[in-house]
Amino acid sequence: MDIKNIIKKELMPAKHSNFTNRIGYIDFIKLVAAFLTVFYHFAYYKLNYRFVENEIYYPNVARIIMCFAACCVPLFFMINGALLLDKKRSWKSIYLKIAKIIILILVWSIVGFPSWFFMTLVILYLIYPVLQYAYRQSRLLFISILGAFLLMPFTYNALCLLLKIIWKDGSFCLAGNTFSVTDLTVTGFFTMYAVVYFLLGPVLMKRNIPLWVGIVSTLAGWFYVTVECTIYTNMNESMYDGVNAAFPTYGGLFLSIGVFVIIKHIPLKCATKILNWLGSAILPIYLLHMFVINCIKAIVGSFTLGLTTAIIGTLFIFLICILIGKVIEKIPILCWFMKI
Repeated sequence: MDIKNIIKKELMPAKHSNFTNRIGYIDFIKLVAAFLTVFYHFAYYKLNYRFVENEIYYPNVARIIMCFAACCVPLFFMINGALLLDKKRSWKSIYLKIAKIIILILVWSIVGFPSWFFMTLVILYLIYPVLQYAYRQSRLLFISILGAFLLMPFTYNALCLLLKIIWKDGSFCLAGNTFSVTDLTVTGFFTMYAVVYFLLGPVLMKRNIPLWVGIVSTLAGWFYVTVECTIYTNMNESMYDGVNAAFPTYGGLFLSIGVFVIIKHIPLKCATKILNWLGSAILPIYLLHMFVINCIKAIVGSFTLGLTTAIIGTLFIFLICILIGKVIEKIPILCWFMKI
């Protein structure tokens, strides 16, 4: 392909949408992940969780539902791993992809999109050859990498929670230094928990895991995230996030695995065209949703939300982002910034 055709392909709008290579359940997982991401960013600080200072906190329905959003970003990492680790890519294509992502970060930061996810993707692309080699050719290396990142941060975060429950005022010595249990905090290990989700993506895609396993994993993970949120809220005497903070925990991991497996079992043939069309709009939703949310806040001012209103509002933001994205995709040059 000559330079002229490459420029035309990249900088000019596509005349026809190509959905032939799309996978229905993958698009559905993307939609669920995107919806939960928008729901979290739009509604988290606007819902009433019935938290009262100096009283024992018990999660209400709004808090429990919000905890389910703990699978949103992990699902995106799983999808990226599922779609990329089985593909053969040249070093040149990897570096070009990294450059494209960095440009998107710089450009879309203008409208305040959450760039940390793209930054983590850059890191995953940098170590992509090693991860792909481990997945495709070295079972030992695959298990070693997976085990290492399960140990830190997932197991570390689980131990932190356990220690805070059974030994809240304790302290211990490590490498000649004394540490207080109260000083231990949940860590994402520089967002490198993403490696675990990235590696598990293709495994979940290829294996036929029973539906009941997905249901049990979802319920167990959701329960874990909710309990952890409740415990930390009571310990800190302030509302604990329980969404972002749950990404590098076993609760978030089991919840994400379960949701992936359940969706994979849903018969979606009758809605394939709709899912393909919506699935192609996920990047605009991610890039634009914070801009739309901030516009709503600027217009409406301070407000609170009920759970039903929050869901309806999320769907509205979803639709607005899709429409804006579809318009931009039709504009020469600008369309380049709506795809990776």
